[in-house]
Parts: sequence; C-alpha cells; structure tokens
Amino acid sequence: MFYGPETTAKEKFVDEMQQACEDFGFFQTVNHSIPLDLQASIFQQSKEIFDLPVEVKEKYSLEIGGYDREYERSRAQSFENRAQGDIQKGFYLGKNLSLDDRYVVQRKWGQGLNKYPVEVANPAAFIEATEIVLAHTLNLDDNTFDAFSEHSIAILLLLHYLVQAPTVSDLGRDMGLRIIGAHTDFRAVTILLQDDTGEWADVTPVLSTYIRYSIPFFFTGNPDYNIKCLSGCEGPEGAKYPPVTVSEWMAGRYADTYGTTATKAIDGMRKEPNIQVTR
Repeated sequence: MFYGPETTAKEKFVDEMQQACEDFGFFQTVNHSIPLDLQASIFQQSKEIFDLPVEVKEKYSLEIGGYDREYERSRAQSFENRAQGDIQKGFYLGKNLSLDDRYVVQRKWGQGLNKYPVEVANPAAFIEATEIVLAHTLNLDDNTFDAFSEHSIAILLLLHYLVQAPTVSDLGRDMGLRIIGAHTDFRAVTILLQDDTGEWADVTPVLSTYIRYSIPFFFTGNPDYNIKCLSGCEGPEGAKYPPVTVSEWMAGRYADTYGTTATKAIDGMRKEPNIQVTR
C-alpha cells in the first residue's frame, strides 16, 4: 500500500501507523518479504539449539569472545532488577562479519561474527521500508534514518521461556522469580515473530508440557551514531535529553539488566576475540 500509486491510501496508512506508535507502541506488519517457510525454519532451529545439552550450549556462551553473540544462560538478565534474575534463556545471532571488517577490528558494539552460524535471510529491505514509513509519521524525509542505519547493529534473538513450576507462590514471584520481568525494549525497532493465535491466553503451567519460544529481531543503529532529538520534535524548552551515541546508550541499558556498570559493559566489547566458528 505504501509504495502504491494511490496518494490518499498512502496518507491514510501513514496516519494509522502514527496512531499505532503513539497510542500503543506496537503495530503488525503483513504482506512483508519474509516467507512463511523461513519463519517456520527459524522456530525449528531455535528448538534444536535449546534442546542441546547444557555443556554444548555453554561452548557458545556470551561470556566467551566479547561480541555480544550466542548463548545466554538462564538468570543472566534481570529486567526488574530482582536478585534472582529472569528465567529465560537466549541465543543471539547477528550479521556475520569477518574478523578484518573495520567495525570488528575497532571493537564496535554488537559487531562481529556468529560462533554458531545459522542461515537466515537478510532483513535489510524489510527494515528500510519500516524506517521510511516511520519517518513519514514524523513528517520527515525518506532518508532521515539513513546515517543511523549504516553498518547497523542487527540482532536476531532466539528466546526460550522456561516453564515456571505451578508450585511457585505469589510470594515467590514477588521475591523475584520471573520468567522475564516487565520491561521496555531499548533498541530503535523491535520486530517480533508472532504466534499463530495473535492473542493472550490464560494457561495453567504444567511441567514438561508447555514451552514457549519467541524470536525478536532488534535493530539498534550504527554504534557511532549520535542520537539526539529529531528536528521539529523539541519541546518549548528544547530537547528533553542530551545527545548520546548508540554504543553509550546500549552499554548503559546492558548495565541495568546485567547488574554491572556502563564502563564494564564497554570494556566487555573490547575483549580480544576467542572465537571458534563451527557447524
């Protein structure tokens, strides 16, 4: 619709997307370029990865190498800053860059190679179209986000939400037993592969029978890009927040959820690589 010849329909589409962003912060994208068989394949690969023995998954730990890639154990993050951490497990994948890529050599945030390469389609065209429409919702030019998107951090995260025992009491949950805590995504755009019902369902957990997988795609921007208030979006007293680079922003948010400091998070990006690429 957005690329069709009908101007009125295009304007209506932009208005509806703007309303969805402002009122809900979410919108559904249909008739996109990612085929259904690829989506099904990613879910199948995700299940195979999380079914691997713990000792195999740990070979691809996020703590090895410093590229913010691969396996993340349960309770590594805490989105609500609770002592016990969130129960989810994750597996991070991104654009597979070579060791001699200038952004890898310079140890830029989120830039590197996958330790366990999985073939996925390049979502660049999908993201570019989304950003152009978002620019239109702000009455900005098509190329507004071009510099932000150049050499961007793009992560596909395979998530495994573990079953919480039905014996866990409300008190236990209040003390920090969360599959994943309440949170706000802190990247620029999150694209989430939706399940087949598209609605919430109340489910009584039964051990070994209810397992949930989720596959979000995080688009974060160029690590060196200086984020500042867009022209025309300032308030009466100017911009609400000072400028910050993408790397600085991500380091601060990771410090929040991993219980460390922004300085330590940045130092982690600079670790010498210790990568074994295997299949």
